[in-house]
Amino acid sequence: MKKRTYILLAIVALLASISPARAQREAFFDRDYLPSPVFPQFPDLVNLYWKAWEQAWQQVKNTPGTTRERYFHCDLVLELLPLRYAPRLFPGVETLDRLHETLLDPSALLLAWVESEFYRFSGNEQRLQLLLTRKQYLQRHFSLVDSSATSREGLSRQALAALHVARLAGEINQKEISRNFNSRYKSLKATLNKQFPDLDATDLRPLCLDMLAEVPTLDQARRVAALARRENSRDARDSSLFPLDYISIKSLERYHFLEEADDAAYLLLQHRHELFSMQPSSSPLPLLLHVSLFIENVLGFHRVDAVNRVVEWRKHHRGLHGIRNLSFGDVTADIIGDDHAIQVQTNGPFTLIVNGKTHRVRKGTNTFK
Repeated sequence: MKKRTYILLAIVALLASISPARAQREAFFDRDYLPSPVFPQFPDLVNLYWKAWEQAWQQVKNTPGTTRERYFHCDLVLELLPLRYAPRLFPGVETLDRLHETLLDPSALLLAWVESEFYRFSGNEQRLQLLLTRKQYLQRHFSLVDSSATSREGLSRQALAALHVARLAGEINQKEISRNFNSRYKSLKATLNKQFPDLDATDLRPLCLDMLAEVPTLDQARRVAALARRENSRDARDSSLFPLDYISIKSLERYHFLEEADDAAYLLLQHRHELFSMQPSSSPLPLLLHVSLFIENVLGFHRVDAVNRVVEWRKHHRGLHGIRNLSFGDVTADIIGDDHAIQVQTNGPFTLIVNGKTHRVRKGTNTFK
């Protein structure tokens, strides 16, 4: 009898330790925990956006009895980037921890960039302390890579990792780590510019990681942007290039070529919608990366920064459009605009920059002409 009582009490204690809200969102796909786009002019792209989330939900795996019971199964490190938009529903951080402990190939170098993007959304400095001082995951990834690797892609990955490790260390005043990796970054950048001084005038793709790592000069980047303007439409129709196109779009943003990046994203998503409509089960996705492209490039919310409490919106469409339930840090906001005004409903203050004009957003309802 006593044994049964102890077992019953243990079960009750376990159930009590699980938040009902957490248990519900871990068991069911709930759109209420996701940003909701407002874009009535392009319902097909909105449908593709929701389809991407629904498909991603099927990739959430459960491994009871392990240290991290829930994780997101992905083939590409980049697929984790959209999960920063849904921290209350998807196990993005848990999956990052899992990859830090298990990923041993050069793609691990991309995790520094991904962590940097997650940090901008959360502002969580405790996470940076974990990554850089307690576990030292990001330094370990760098040390596992053969520093003698001299391929362009290998050097670019190392430069990208070093750049973001240095910046993240600076955020938490880890000056020695920041100086160390900034020195490595400068050395790698110099090596890349020395070994690959000339840009290929016919192909953007080999340069995308270089640009993401901020290696080319501005003049070189302008030549790449001109190439992108000519090649956007052709690249968007080649479905085999999608993961690389995603990096190419983000690399154009890095040098503030936002119009070129947005045009490329729009063409790519239009093509993906057509492809998915014809072959929903065999389309060469990952679909989830469409979430980032849709929010950041098509809708235009290209900067969401919880650290500085800033949202930048390149508002380049006419008519009603925007986003609801956009969460960053401790802020959740609806940002909707039309041809005459912008309305913001938020639970906390932040700065909204629309096409270069700064608005101070207060808690509650705000209207800007």
